[in-house]
Amino acid sequence: MKLAFFVEGDMDEIFISNVVPKIFKQYNFSLSIHKYSQQKDVKVGNYIKSIKEIKNYSYFFLVDSDQYDIARRKNELIKRIPSLDNLKIIIAKKEIESWYIAGVTPSLSKKLFPKEKYKEIIDMIKSPETVKKEKFNAMLPIARPRMPL
Repeated sequence: MKLAFFVEGDMDEIFISNVVPKIFKQYNFSLSIHKYSQQKDVKVGNYIKSIKEIKNYSYFFLVDSDQYDIARRKNELIKRIPSLDNLKIIIAKKEIESWYIAGVTPSLSKKLFPKEKYKEIIDMIKSPETVKKEKFNAMLPIARPRMPL
């Protein structure tokens, strides 16, 4: 089976390429990741149409909710890219950075983040759905590049 993920940018690509193979390791599949944020909607839509025509090929479209409720966000996307299937759209509530922090334990956070930011990181871990990209980036030490946890 072939599985394609459509993601917004570089960090989402890194996150998906590290997480999805671990989740689906018992299945025989190949993963492809496509960044859509710099592509025209028509081009993305045409690629999705081509995927739908191939047997044993599926896709997921990953997007931030951007403060919208899920139904509204999906409807907005489907208006822009009509070939999208409602059930193939995965909404990160509110931003995908919340997914990065969701898997961090307090002990792991001590290894990854500076001591002076420990309390803020623990607050993020307790309610990852509130994490914003800017706040997440501010937590990273300067020596560590922005990367999924």
